[in-house]
Amino acid sequence: MKREANDFGKGLLIGIANIIPGISGGTFALILGIYDRLIASISAFTLRRIGAFVPAASRPWRAASRRRFMELAAETDLWFLARVVLGALSAIVLTSSLMEYLLIHHREGVYGFFLGLILFSAPIPYRMIRKKGAVQILAFCAAAALTVWISAAVDPSQKALEKSALLAGELADGDPLAEGLGPASAGYLVFCGVLSISAMVLPGISGSFVLILLGEYFTVVASVSGVRRALTGGAAGGLPHDLGVLCWFVLGSVAGLAAFVRLVRVLLRRYPDGTLAFLTGLIFGSLYTLWPFKTFIVADLYERVNGAVELVRGVRLYTQHNYWPSAGGPVPAGTIAATVICFAAGCLIMAFFDAVDRRSGRKKEG
Repeated sequence: MKREANDFGKGLLIGIANIIPGISGGTFALILGIYDRLIASISAFTLRRIGAFVPAASRPWRAASRRRFMELAAETDLWFLARVVLGALSAIVLTSSLMEYLLIHHREGVYGFFLGLILFSAPIPYRMIRKKGAVQILAFCAAAALTVWISAAVDPSQKALEKSALLAGELADGDPLAEGLGPASAGYLVFCGVLSISAMVLPGISGSFVLILLGEYFTVVASVSGVRRALTGGAAGGLPHDLGVLCWFVLGSVAGLAAFVRLVRVLLRRYPDGTLAFLTGLIFGSLYTLWPFKTFIVADLYERVNGAVELVRGVRLYTQHNYWPSAGGPVPAGTIAATVICFAAGCLIMAFFDAVDRRSGRKKEG
């Protein structure tokens, strides 16, 4: 039972990380020590095995079918994957509204906390690299530079303004997408699912941030919140639209996951040190995106609320331009102090877990 709860808890952390723009679920999978196993389990689901699962699961009253199902479950590490995925999905569903609120009203503190977590966790995968030669150093530097370049190349505030302009056009045309999704919108959501899940697999590259760059982050998060509200007895006016968004997005995610995970698995098998060095560089590069103090603009945006397009006034849109906070700046002194406290809390928590992990590793070696 302890092992099951541990896997579920790690899944919770991965799910929470996937909601936060700038934080990768792959990062937490790597620092929690389950990245290789997770990749291996997902890549084990070949078309042949999936096809064998169906008849084995459809006749549970037969001893031969039950035995075959258990064999397939062992080959794919199914129960481990199910516990982690269940934890991740639970975190996304249960915390989507909370994270939406925190990111809007306490953004600096949230990013400060995760900056501390990632900063003190980044050395963990570095210690897993056995050979640290010129090739590994080059892979590390290239990955860090790539992450910073991706983060700095596109301004998420401009993406939000572009999305607002598109929604304003829908409203002017009578809002044809209020009740459903057209083929172009559905296809774009599938495309977003493919790219974001591929990014989530890589430590340091945030799938949520990719969704922001593609202009669909708040669409997906709001749809998750909308479905949860409808299922708990809240407003259900936008449920058809929200379900449509999630279905098309999940379809793209499944397709992207099936293709990309196998590539990562092959690289980890053939080039373990170079691949780990590259993944570690992605984590260090993500610190640029996680810096909590960024310039912002305030604008009126058209957003989809409960399936209908509405004008929301005074929305704060953050850019990717970092700055050092100072007294008399745009951020109040109280916010700076709270962010520093959150950063320290993240550092202490990860330092504690790292110390426990290293101590348990020494005991195993002894």
